[in-house]
Amino acid sequence: MMMSEKSNLIFQVTLGETVRAWRQEQQMTLTNLARTAGVTKGYLSQVENDKIRHPSDLHLIKIASALNIPVLFLVNRRLPI
Repeated sequence: MMMSEKSNLIFQVTLGETVRAWRQEQQMTLTNLARTAGVTKGYLSQVENDKIRHPSDLHLIKIASALNIPVLFLVNRRLPI
């Protein structure tokens, strides 16, 4: 692989990785985020572990709201800096 090809590599971040990164950034436990978002701990765990890859829009909105971030951060897989 040539150097120019390496610079064009894109690393895919999953929704689960994004949710976990934001939760950890805000020092929230899985239980705390689940309660705040109004979803079960098991459901949120499945999202974070990519067992549920396409949660409903309503669930995404609830999770983003509980994390105090725009839902587009989750949709666009934007990680905390």
